[in-house]
Amino acid sequence: MPRRLAVLLLVLLLLLLLPSCLFAPQGGTKEARTKADAAIEDCLSQLRSGKLHSYREAADCAGPQIITVYQASAYPFMDLVYLEVAARRVGAENIDRGAVSEEAVRRDMSELVRRLTTEASRREAAMKYGDAAPRGPGEATLLAGLSTISIGPMPTPGGNCFSVGSFQHCQ
Repeated sequence: MPRRLAVLLLVLLLLLLLPSCLFAPQGGTKEARTKADAAIEDCLSQLRSGKLHSYREAADCAGPQIITVYQASAYPFMDLVYLEVAARRVGAENIDRGAVSEEAVRRDMSELVRRLTTEASRREAAMKYGDAAPRGPGEATLLAGLSTISIGPMPTPGGNCFSVGSFQHCQ
């Protein structure tokens, strides 16, 4: 009988711990951000050196690298990464058209990354307490007031797709 009780307690303990293992973000988020920032800087360096010819090319250079880095770190909120990459490309196109300055886009991207980090933290906390699919603010809310990187309507769930350079994401 004591052995049966011990097995039962072990099973209960595993059942309590398993959800936190399944829903807790995997480590490496800070490292992913560092690598993403390095990819962005590398592509901007290529632009400054003349290897790339437009800010859009620099955004298209960095975008797939950013996505790959976060996927490799098992980042659970890839929708936030896709939003960052899409907004980065819109800002680059606006710079290329002469509609905005590089500094204005850099300022808005910095604010967007801050908002995305806050949203990821909010989702992590919600998941920690059992909400497996926390709802958050929509893309329009995250981009509110960031006119240099505002994008058109994002796809809604149900099979819609959007493209970032040669990358296509479908929901």
